[in-house]
Amino acid sequence: MVAPRMSTPANDPWTIRRIVRWSAEDFGKRGIESGRLDAELLVAHALGVDRVRLYMDLDRELSAEELVSIRALVTRRRKREPVAYLLGQREFWGRRFAVTPAVLIPRPDTETLVERALALLTGAEPVVGVDLAIDQREHVAGLETHVEPAEPAIEEEASEAPPPSQAATAEPAKVEPSSELGARVLDLCTGTGAIGLTLACELTAARVTITDVSEAALAIARANLEAFASKDPSLRERVTILQGDLFAALSKDARFDLIACNPPYLAERELLECDPDVKDHEPHLALVSGPRGDEILARVIEGAREVLAPGGTLLVEIGSTQGPSVRELFERAGYRGVRVLRDLGDRDRVVEGQR
Repeated sequence: MVAPRMSTPANDPWTIRRIVRWSAEDFGKRGIESGRLDAELLVAHALGVDRVRLYMDLDRELSAEELVSIRALVTRRRKREPVAYLLGQREFWGRRFAVTPAVLIPRPDTETLVERALALLTGAEPVVGVDLAIDQREHVAGLETHVEPAEPAIEEEASEAPPPSQAATAEPAKVEPSSELGARVLDLCTGTGAIGLTLACELTAARVTITDVSEAALAIARANLEAFASKDPSLRERVTILQGDLFAALSKDARFDLIACNPPYLAERELLECDPDVKDHEPHLALVSGPRGDEILARVIEGAREVLAPGGTLLVEIGSTQGPSVRELFERAGYRGVRVLRDLGDRDRVVEGQR
């Protein structure tokens, strides 16, 4: 695809304001719902500034070199390449994680799992709702999580987040670490390391193992570990990175107080219904489980019992319609205290069970 042509009157220069407006309109015509935000982020990235500075300099005229850089990013976004890949980063739990097409882009919905893990490991009160009598909803499993979330443009008023589920909630059962060195945590299918590294950063005594079948994904996780270790060198000692299929890379005597996993959970047919940003650009290995969508979830649920310490907890992220079936998998495998947690969008998002 050739670079987008930008027509404007000869005496009307290309300012930041004009290029942002033009890019947003162009994206909107192509069905990109977050066009204004995308335009702001890409222009700011091309200029090496943040969005606040962008708005302070709206009427600054752009140089020819700056326009070339912006055009290149606009061209790639036109092809529905995710903004996170264009920027090379995505924020998760208040930290910037490096991302490339080798990894799934971290989603805000996954913070539901992190929040619950922290509540279990510290005894803190959870914010998300715990639905003890889940019902079926008419969503296609996983599409909410696996579609790039739209965010408001900087000048728009931020909408209020929906309230947590009003379903019955339960006090968190604190996981008692069985090691004097602190909680032992396993993050399966880690990708960027978003879950495991966040827990390691938040829990300064925790010892965290993160695994992935993809060596390319683990290269990104290592880069993120090194970035965070520049502020907390203890992370290099407390975090172990292993390559392998689920539990295959673990030693025979490995035991964990908590296992967290955001596995591939889309069925093959569901990928075709996903946004082009997802189905055409994000790694299918991290998205699709198999014909049904629960094949890897079933393996995780079964295998986790062998490496969980007595009283340890398994947390898995799920698609929004998988709550009942995954809960049943937990119960059949013999887990206690099985419950389904909803995200802030009031969709089933995490299933929890205790060994």
